[in-house]
Amino acid sequence: MNWCTVAPLEYDRTLDVPFDLGNNVLLCARPDWLTQKEITYELGDYDRTLLETSYYVLMQEYHASSFGDPDSTWTGERPRSKQHRAEEALNLANTALWLAKPAAIGFRRVVVAHRPSGIWRRVKFGWANPLRCHSLDTENEYERPDLQIAKELNHALLNVGRQEAIWIAARTLWLALVTREWPIRYLLLWTALETLFGPEDGREITYRIAQRLAFFISEDRLEARSRFQMCKRGYEWRCRVVHGMRLRKLKPQESEGLMHEAESMIRLSIKRILKDKSLMTEINGTHRERFLDDLVFSNNK
Repeated sequence: MNWCTVAPLEYDRTLDVPFDLGNNVLLCARPDWLTQKEITYELGDYDRTLLETSYYVLMQEYHASSFGDPDSTWTGERPRSKQHRAEEALNLANTALWLAKPAAIGFRRVVVAHRPSGIWRRVKFGWANPLRCHSLDTENEYERPDLQIAKELNHALLNVGRQEAIWIAARTLWLALVTREWPIRYLLLWTALETLFGPEDGREITYRIAQRLAFFISEDRLEARSRFQMCKRGYEWRCRVVHGMRLRKLKPQESEGLMHEAESMIRLSIKRILKDKSLMTEINGTHRERFLDDLVFSNNK
């Protein structure tokens, strides 16, 4: 393995590492070489501090003939490099960690290093938007079972086609999680939810998406009834954002509650789909509309 892409994590709790998160992504303690002069030369004080104060990293080692070496496994329309593939793998692993348990774990910098003769040398020092967890989740800590769930979710994401609804929803979720602005983040979360549960026609869309979502994420009909009102209210606020940013009457405490509800709903939805291949088939299949509308009848617990 003569190349390595590393993301120093902003996480100050204790982690049970090293841990293989799948797709050759390792969650581990910061390697000593990441703060050596071959990596930190010509960096400013802020960037040096980011590297030196990170306790843990996400990293992937791989073989490449050069920087920009094409990824031969990639089938997308535009070519990508092995370094690009590695950076995406770190983003996916970070997404899987949040899906397993929302917590304050993300990264602002990405280091690409090459080891031609036993010493890691920096080739690229890139910037990234860190995953920003909700204020109600900042005290959450990862335990070993959470990491195992993250690994399983990461594996499932890797097997999802790029045109499938679950991939688009997960990608939209990632964009929401790295966004600070409330209206944009909230709208992206609901866009992800609409990708999974939105009806193909526009009839009674608020009622139908709220009903589909409520019955999908609930354990029984009593819970679904309560969640239906929550989903309906959340979608109504989504519409206010879309149609003119009418948020004057939205108080800070209420806005935080709406955001946390939306984050919880998309997290529960994506987790459930990724853990059940039959659900993935239904969401992507030709009978998707019938499946989603029939949820109200199938949930009889």
